[in-house]
Amino acid sequence: MRYTTLDLYTRSAEAIGRTWEFGRHWSKHPINPISYTPIGRFQEAFFESGERLTRRYKKPSFGLDKVRIDDEDVYVNERIVGRRPFCNLVHFERNGFKGPKVLLVAPLSGHHAVLLRDTVRTFLPDHDVYLTDWLDARDIPLSVAPSFGFDDYVDTVEAFLEIVGPGVHLMAVCQPTVQALIATARLAARGSMATPRSLTVLAGPVDTRIRETRYNMMAKRMGLEWYRRFAIYGVPYGYAGAGREVYPGAVQLASFMALKPGRHLSKHWNFFWDVARDRPQPADKHRDFYDDYMAVLDMDAQFYLETLERVFLDQHIPKGKARYRGEPIDFGAVEDTALMTLEGELDDICSPGQTEPAHEVLYNIPAHMREKRVEAGVGHYGIFSGTRFRNTIAPHIKAFMAKHQ
Repeated sequence: MRYTTLDLYTRSAEAIGRTWEFGRHWSKHPINPISYTPIGRFQEAFFESGERLTRRYKKPSFGLDKVRIDDEDVYVNERIVGRRPFCNLVHFERNGFKGPKVLLVAPLSGHHAVLLRDTVRTFLPDHDVYLTDWLDARDIPLSVAPSFGFDDYVDTVEAFLEIVGPGVHLMAVCQPTVQALIATARLAARGSMATPRSLTVLAGPVDTRIRETRYNMMAKRMGLEWYRRFAIYGVPYGYAGAGREVYPGAVQLASFMALKPGRHLSKHWNFFWDVARDRPQPADKHRDFYDDYMAVLDMDAQFYLETLERVFLDQHIPKGKARYRGEPIDFGAVEDTALMTLEGELDDICSPGQTEPAHEVLYNIPAHMREKRVEAGVGHYGIFSGTRFRNTIAPHIKAFMAKHQ
C-alpha cells in the first residue's frame, strides 16, 4: 500500500509536470511575441524549474558513442556481454583498439550505473572498459529470481570477472568495495585466472566505525528492525516485479538529499536564474547532473537489509566476521593482486579513513604492490567524476594499473 501511494504521488506529479512542460515550450515558441525576451526567458525558467521538480526521471543513456584516441575519433559500441538476473555486464567496445581490461563495479545504492559515465569516458581512450549495469528490482519478476542478497552480489562480480577473463583490473566505486574484496579473495583462494591484476577501491565503506557519517549514526540509532518495518515496500501490481519487497530508489534519493537540503535548493535556485539570464553553460551542467542524479532504481529488500547489517551495523569485514554463504573467507589468499585505496578529504558519505582498512584486510599483499591516497579538497562524487578526477585522480589510477599489468 505504501508503494502504491508513493507511485500515485509520483505519477500525479508527472501529470502536473506536463503542464509545466507545455508552458516552457510556449515561452520559447517563435509565434510567442515575448519569446527570447527577458520576460520570456523568465517565464521559461519558471516553467522549466517546475517541470524538473515534478518530472519522473527515467534511466539516462550513457551516450558514449565515440572517443578521441591519438587525434582520431573512434566509434564505441555499447554491448551487453554478460547477463545476471539483477545486472548486465556492458562492454564499451572501441573499434579496432585494445588495451588493458578494466571492470568498473558500479554501486547498487539507488542510482543507475550511468552515474559513472564520466569514469567510463575517462578510461575509454586507453583501456578496454567493462561496467556492471544494475537493473531495477521493480521490473524483475519473482519467477526470474525470488530475491537478491549480499552473496548474490559477490556471485555477480565473480561471474563478470570470469567473463572479462585473465589480466583484468578491478575498480570498485563506493558501496561495492566490500563485495570486490570478497570476490577477489574467493577467486584467489581457488587459483582462478580471473583473479584481478589490481584492485582499486574508491570511497568504499570497509570500516564504517571510523569517522562515522550522519548516515552511519542514524542507521545505528534506528536499528535493523526499524528499516525492515518502515523502509521496505512491496511492489504493486502493474510492474513486472509485483509482489517483490524492495527498498525504493525514491526513498534512498530523499535520504541522500536530506543530508544537504540547502545545497540542493541553492543549486535549483541558481539554475532558475541561469536560465532566466540566458547563461546556457551552467544551466546545461545542472541539467546533466540532475538528469543522472534524480534517476533512481529500487533495490531488492534482502540485499539492502543484508548490506545494512553486514557493512554499516556489524562491520563484518574489519571485525573478522565476514562470511560467504556461511563459510569464512580467506583474505590471506590474495597475494598477487595490487591494491590501491582512494578517499576524498571532504567525503561526507564515506568518510576518509573508512576505505584504507582494505590494506589490513588483504594482509598478504607485498608492500610494493600497495598504494593509498587521500585527495585533498575532494568530496564523494569528485573521487570518481569531474575535472579533478579526470586531471589528477584518474592518471594516478592508470599509472598504478600500468605498473601492475
